[in-house]
Amino acid sequence: MRRRSRAESAKPRRRKSAAAKSPSRVAATRRGPTSSAPKEESEIALLRRELSEARQALAESEYKLSQIVRAVPSMVWATGPDGEVTKVNQRALDYTGIRLEDFLHLGWNELIHPDDLSETINAFSHSIQSGTSYEAVHRLRRADGEYRWHHSVGEPLRDRQGRIIQWYGLSIDIDESKKAEDQLRRSEAWLSQAQRLSRTGNWVYNPTTMLYVYWSDESYRIWGFDPLQGLPSRDAMWQRIHPDDRDRMWATVQEAVRQKRDFTAEFRILLPDGTVKYLEGTSHHVYSPLGALVEVFTTTVDVTQRRRAQDEHEKLRQLESDIAHINRLSMMGELAASLAHEIKQPIAAARTYAGAAMHWLDRSLPDPGEARKALAGIVGNANRASDIIDRSRDQIKKAPPQKKCFDLNEAINEVIGLARSQIIENRVSVQTRLTEGLPGIHGDRVQLQQVLLNLILNAVEAMGSVEAGPRELLISTEQDDTGVLVAVRDSGPGIDPEYFERVFETFYTTKSNGTGMGLSICRSIIEAHGGRLWAGANELRGTVFRFTLPYASGR
Repeated sequence: MRRRSRAESAKPRRRKSAAAKSPSRVAATRRGPTSSAPKEESEIALLRRELSEARQALAESEYKLSQIVRAVPSMVWATGPDGEVTKVNQRALDYTGIRLEDFLHLGWNELIHPDDLSETINAFSHSIQSGTSYEAVHRLRRADGEYRWHHSVGEPLRDRQGRIIQWYGLSIDIDESKKAEDQLRRSEAWLSQAQRLSRTGNWVYNPTTMLYVYWSDESYRIWGFDPLQGLPSRDAMWQRIHPDDRDRMWATVQEAVRQKRDFTAEFRILLPDGTVKYLEGTSHHVYSPLGALVEVFTTTVDVTQRRRAQDEHEKLRQLESDIAHINRLSMMGELAASLAHEIKQPIAAARTYAGAAMHWLDRSLPDPGEARKALAGIVGNANRASDIIDRSRDQIKKAPPQKKCFDLNEAINEVIGLARSQIIENRVSVQTRLTEGLPGIHGDRVQLQQVLLNLILNAVEAMGSVEAGPRELLISTEQDDTGVLVAVRDSGPGIDPEYFERVFETFYTTKSNGTGMGLSICRSIIEAHGGRLWAGANELRGTVFRFTLPYASGR
């Protein structure tokens, strides 16, 4: 069992040995290595060549990438996953003036403007933690110390598993555009503020689409529209024009478009809460070369306050006119006795002349010549009485100002005649120093006589309180290159110099029964005639009131 067993176990070894010694197997074995060697060598050479080409391509790619990075007109940088700087391009080094080693050590924090640092750190930290894109606008210090605005962005690079292995970023110099943007924003803010202060709004209208393309903030405020609701419609805007002005404004707009011209018009708008505003609108039309209307620029100015001020001014002017009329009536009441005396004289003279005429006609031999003279005296005195009545009526009646050219000296003498009763009663001596040949004055004769009458009566009343000393009133006129100077001097107690200007204030008076309106009205009248009225001290004693009046035009 064991030999058989050994014989059986030996057979395979003999077959194996035989096979190894078989010529065909040996030949086959020898031919195998010799035929595959060239093939393996060629494959190795091919692999080496491909590896070399790949290395060259990689080097070329890296070179091109480095050139691209160098050519990028901005700062390129890279950081690790934790945000620590690992690379920066040459432009970043040139801009900051820092060596690469120092840059990698210091990072960006030393270069960011202190006012922008906190916001930048927060933004970058958020990106690192969340893995989202990074973006910031901040100022970076240049090598010369100047800070310039940059727009920095960063994106993460991830591996196949989605893990961030690098951050790449770009910082672009936007200093010029940022400053231009800030300047534009400031200009817009200034324009908006100017529009608000001047209450001027503007809009732009496209007639092709029949839509507004722009409304300023002030336009929304003036017209009462909510800017959060967008641009108002054309119909909504027209509905806010006051119903009484809407048709007129529509006709004005259509006529301007038809004639291809701009226009300015004043109108009212009625807001939903019932507020009425007065606006002044101006529209500029832009036409194509073919004559088609392509755009309309419109400004609207809120003139409500100005209009109300004008109305109030008109009411004030009317009130001043009424007070001036009352003042004249008051003065005429004081002059009633003088007027009665003035009228009584020509009437008495006329009666005397009438008696003389009857005497000359009743004689046995009538004397027509003497009678004619007497009748002429009657006519002359009747005219004199009529003139006195006319002057008094002019002073009393309420009539609108009528500016005409008149003789100022003659007007002064008439006023002295009107005040004669008061002058005599207060034992005042009146002197005049009127320059002869004065050019004509253009103005309202009655109003200017009212000024003179006020000044004369004030002077007479002031001197009436003086117990001792002369009571002298001097009225003078003189001329220069610009006009006439009138002065009314009295020898009364005078006015304290600190009150020279205050006496012209409305309702200020030193009289127990005064209204404080006389001198205020006088100054208003003189100023309305282009002149000036002021008070001062007389040379020896008393007060002098002076006023100027310009010459009539055409002198």
